[in-house]
Amino acid sequence: MARPFLSPAFEDHAVLQRDVAVPIWGWHTPGATVKVTLGASTAQGVTGSDGKWMVKLPPQPAGGPHLLKVQSTDRETERRDILMGDVWLCAGQSNMEMGVLLAQDGPAEAAKANNPAIRLFMAPHAVAVAPSQQVEGYWRVCSPAAVGSTTVGWGGFSAAAYYMGVRLYEELKVPIGLVQVAWMGTRICTWTSQEGLKRAGLPTPAVALPEFEVIPALTDPRMNLTAAAFNGMVAPLVPMAVKGVAWYQGESDTSMGLAYERSLVAMVNDWRGRWGDPSLPFLIVQLHGHGEPVAEPADHKLAELREAQANAVARMTRCGLVVTHDIGDRKNIHPKYKAEVGRRLALQALSVAYGRVVRASGPKLLSWAAEDGAVRLTFDPSTGPLKASELPLRGFQIGGADRRFVWAQAVLETETVVVVRSPSVADPKAVRYAWSAFPEGTLVNGAGLPCAPFRTDAWPVLTSP
Repeated sequence: MARPFLSPAFEDHAVLQRDVAVPIWGWHTPGATVKVTLGASTAQGVTGSDGKWMVKLPPQPAGGPHLLKVQSTDRETERRDILMGDVWLCAGQSNMEMGVLLAQDGPAEAAKANNPAIRLFMAPHAVAVAPSQQVEGYWRVCSPAAVGSTTVGWGGFSAAAYYMGVRLYEELKVPIGLVQVAWMGTRICTWTSQEGLKRAGLPTPAVALPEFEVIPALTDPRMNLTAAAFNGMVAPLVPMAVKGVAWYQGESDTSMGLAYERSLVAMVNDWRGRWGDPSLPFLIVQLHGHGEPVAEPADHKLAELREAQANAVARMTRCGLVVTHDIGDRKNIHPKYKAEVGRRLALQALSVAYGRVVRASGPKLLSWAAEDGAVRLTFDPSTGPLKASELPLRGFQIGGADRRFVWAQAVLETETVVVVRSPSVADPKAVRYAWSAFPEGTLVNGAGLPCAPFRTDAWPVLTSP
């Protein structure tokens, strides 16, 4: 396959990351000198023996449009309408891939999606036996045709990413570039490089692909081999300058439960290493509710995977957890409420990546104590006054020394304290909240953001080591 003089990551209408050095790359004859100009900035480099050249343009503020010009002694190309702003890599499986047209009120939203300051890039599905250098795709200006295009993607451009981008633009008033790298049904192991898995001590079975580099496909059974999607879809974008990563995945890894924590940390560390930024912001969307409510409390792998996601975020710096158990769908693993997912992603982005003082998370448990046949839960006052989205408070379970849980009565004692009890448990030892496949928890803060599922016990569950 012929390699382009300039990578498709820098086509017309691209957004480049503001305020940082911006890598630009392509391919040419080994030893050739390449000059890159963007506005008043210029950088120059020499093509290596492998045919690849790369330069770094000096930091520039938000703005544009600019002309990007790439020149050598025998070749020249230009890209127009280039903006400087914030670039977000939006990755994961089907709930990240799910397009605007499939979301609630999606057709109406797509019809009014005219915002030339927001730009969209959709990487096509591809798996590879080794890290690929080339990415297909192209940048599009945000418009009804671009957002609602079904020629690529599943129902148009990612709804979660789009709604996040709209909210960020409304708040920041700078150009926003959204890069969609998502594939339905994929497991986390396929998004992590072989080296990243090895460093974390995770299994790295051989990637048994045919002897050709890239395999484009819509539904390819080989897409979940370790590192295959990373090699085909992420590696070609490294080291594109980005503001951060929004990650929405886990449905295909429900069976992992608590073990998902280790895999998620490995993937985040792997990508941060690839980008050379140990503090690259990551926004992790916790899995929503799905399935029928249960008559009695019971362990469930989906609840355990949510705990794994929360634990992973707690272990790492500059990571934000987007809680969504309250906006799931009992019968559809692809809930339509993507506008709210995007809003919550934007709130976490403003907090984690931009350092804004915003209410980005729901109530956070600080401590608990059993007394007088009840359990008193104390929440962090900085996450806002406790509220109930509906009364009575629901979603709480309480258990005794026999480790059996029953539904509990819960009341708001103060703006920071919830008291939980049940006549069936005289001597309580633990409380769980929203601990089921389809939680019906109603604890929120004053901003209406939900409390994340939690448990006060460390008792063995279905996927405990």
